[in-house]
Amino acid sequence: MGKVYLTRHGETTWNTEGRLQGWNDSPLTETGVRQAEWLYERLKEEKIDYIYSSPSGRAYETAKILNKEWGLEINKNDDLREIGLGDWQGLNQQELREKYGEMVDIYWTTPSKYINNSGESFEDVINRTEKFLKNVIKEHKNDNILVVTHTVALKGMLLKLEEKDLDNIWDEPFIKQTSLTIIDHDGTNMTIEVHADASHHKAEYIKNPHY
Repeated sequence: MGKVYLTRHGETTWNTEGRLQGWNDSPLTETGVRQAEWLYERLKEEKIDYIYSSPSGRAYETAKILNKEWGLEINKNDDLREIGLGDWQGLNQQELREKYGEMVDIYWTTPSKYINNSGESFEDVINRTEKFLKNVIKEHKNDNILVVTHTVALKGMLLKLEEKDLDNIWDEPFIKQTSLTIIDHDGTNMTIEVHADASHHKAEYIKNPHY
């Protein structure tokens, strides 16, 4: 038996500005670095055999902080990227609504009907993240694997394990920055043991307006 430790990157500059990142990127904030360090403190006594990260800088930098104890190779994998949002990337909520109106609401309320001709669908993300998860546990049947990724990628990865439909992808729990999800696996079967737990976050930052 092994475990998959799933987390989202730490807070970024665009997170604080309310801008959608997708395949674009922005650096970790001071808070984002602290969030990664809190998760490091929680995980440093665990035995981690392999680390996989989205190639986006915010995820890779988070993975580097988490990797201080183990000194492992960090394997970048394109299947772990956030949903590609095309022309939406870099826009804040006001700009999005001015340009794309109703489709912004559909993105959040009815993902199965979301269409972005310049980006990916939710189904695209679900398919690639599900493929990644199945392949990585098959390859590392008895190993513990740390995966650093993004909100939609992580939600998509878990959707079928939770036996939910696409339109329920935004159901709670919310995927906070560097929250921890743990999956038990035997190389084929998977069970969610811990789901989006952020109990390692320090109280003084929980009131952060961008948390």
